[in-house]
Amino acid sequence: MCASSGVEASRLELEITESVLLQNRETTRVTLHQLHDLGVRIALDDFGTGFSSLSYLRSFPFDKIKIDQSFIAGLGEGNEESLAIVRAVARLGASLGVATTAEGVETQAQLEIARREGFTEAQGFFIGRPKSAAAIAEQGDLNRTARKAKRRPAAAEKAKVVERTVEQKLEAAAAPKPAKRTTKRARSA
Repeated sequence: MCASSGVEASRLELEITESVLLQNRETTRVTLHQLHDLGVRIALDDFGTGFSSLSYLRSFPFDKIKIDQSFIAGLGEGNEESLAIVRAVARLGASLGVATTAEGVETQAQLEIARREGFTEAQGFFIGRPKSAAAIAEQGDLNRTARKAKRRPAAAEKAKVVERTVEQKLEAAAAPKPAKRTTKRARSA
């Protein structure tokens, strides 16, 4: 797959949920080790929600632990149980030498707590909304145009216009759609 696409294996990250680890455990273990040996990074996704077993962390070659968003949701609201679990997972990852990702970060407070507790990465709507491949490609084009503009002052204004247009499109796509209003008209007598 990597050879035919030209993508380096080290640029791939395979997210595995705990339920996958229960199926054909030995075959899964061997396959994940082979992929890891090729350079593919392996992430344990939604950690803490399924059949969590710390033995998975010894048996499988994980590069990252992604704590489930249900634990992050309680941060910043005084939920001491969520905080204790988040703290423990961050320390576990640090002790094992693997990255840790806080999934489902939706507020500044959640991000600050995840950082303070030692998470190395965060993802969620507060960080950024999902984008289509076309939007990502358009953003890449924008970045190239901006770099060219720095070298050519005349292109700088064009880059600003393109940037504003892309930002407006992305904001419009991410903005919630207004609810339809239904109004009753008074009849005149």
